[in-house]
Amino acid sequence: MEDGSKPEVYTEEHEKLLGSCQMSWTLFVDGCGKDGRRIYDQVSGKTCHQCRQKTLGHRTHCSSCNMVQGQFCGDCLYMRYGEHVLEANQNPNWICPVCRGICNCSLCRQAKGWPPTGALYRKIANLGFKSVAHYLIQTRRAETTIEKEEDSTTCKAVSAKKSLPFSDKEERSEEKEPHDPNECHKLSTPRSKYQKEDTEMKSETQETKIDSSTALTGSRKLEKKPSSFIEPDPNSIGARLRRRRSEASACLESKEDCYCSQLDSGKTNHDNGIARRLRPRLKIA
Repeated sequence: MEDGSKPEVYTEEHEKLLGSCQMSWTLFVDGCGKDGRRIYDQVSGKTCHQCRQKTLGHRTHCSSCNMVQGQFCGDCLYMRYGEHVLEANQNPNWICPVCRGICNCSLCRQAKGWPPTGALYRKIANLGFKSVAHYLIQTRRAETTIEKEEDSTTCKAVSAKKSLPFSDKEERSEEKEPHDPNECHKLSTPRSKYQKEDTEMKSETQETKIDSSTALTGSRKLEKKPSSFIEPDPNSIGARLRRRRSEASACLESKEDCYCSQLDSGKTNHDNGIARRLRPRLKIA
């Protein structure tokens, strides 16, 4: 059977609503001809809620709804619900499967969101069930009970794990660890080999680093300038002032050299003074 849009779930109450019969019933006799086919009659025939066929034969009457939905033919009532139509008619308080909520016709099942069952009587009879209703309710209820038991066991296991004290967890972790010293030694031996190899590799790399560092330091000593020496920025204010001072001092030196040369030759700027103008006058006098 296919799964419907809603889960098909039954409870213990549904199982209590299943009917039974004390009398035996022969199929395809009531409302059928000698050839075993049903006799359809539009006038005197009555409709069956299960098969929706208007044929002759016995029909049930529901004391609860008093409607057409409470009419079931003998074959459908026996195959689908395991009840006898004559026993139902003898019981004035008989209630139809629709009012009991266990109707398995295609219309009622589709209204509940369940797929129609189809022809299942031969299959369930070979399995040992009384009717289709007994098969559906008992098997589905067993599946739900198994699922509930599994859920309860998983919940109990989870709660038991959560309720364990820390001491128990520590004991379990200690049990997992090996207590045999030989086993510990066996586990530690490969690590010691790898550690020795790592130390040897590290020492070799350190020696190579030292050699390279010494070579670099030797070359850097030749190239390095004293730590106190800092090259001045030519565009800084101090550098420009120094340039101006040096230029001014150079001009002064050049002027002094010119003046000294003039003194040596006897021509100075003092020749333009009063003494120079008085000399010709003294010569005339």
